[in-house]
Formats: sequence, structure tokens, C-alpha cells
Amino acid sequence: MARRHVFAHKVPKRVGDLKSNTGVDYAIWVQNCELTNDELAVLLGIDVRYVTRMRKLDWIPDTSVRERIDQLILTRRE
Repeated sequence: MARRHVFAHKVPKRVGDLKSNTGVDYAIWVQNCELTNDELAVLLGIDVRYVTRMRKLDWIPDTSVRERIDQLILTRRE
């Protein structure tokens, strides 16, 4: 039997679709987000300096911030 590539069936729709995503994936989403740093900081409930550090990929969010980003992605799609 031929073996398919392990990622052949995976097409992620948003950052939180895969449990294997790391904090870097979330930081890249923040980096590509069109919201300003102040708006994003208020929506995520974190300090503005962490948002600016995430945009520079200098700070990787922990699990609580990752869950807030997932919720933000879901609410922005509705």
C-alpha cells in the first residue's frame, strides 16, 4: 500500500484548527492582523507592549492568550 504524505489531508482553516500549532503560529496571525496594536491589546486583554513584541516575533503567547486569539478569530468570522 502506498503511503501518503502525513500533511496531505490537513488544510487548516484558522490558527486554532490544529492542536499541534505552536505559539509562533499565533504570533504570525497577530503579525498579519489588520487591527492596530491598541485595539488588539484591548480585545486580548494584554498590554500593548506584548502585542508589539508578538508582531516582531519577539514574544510567544502562552495558552491563555492563544485561547483568546482563537475566540477572537471565531467572533470576527461571524
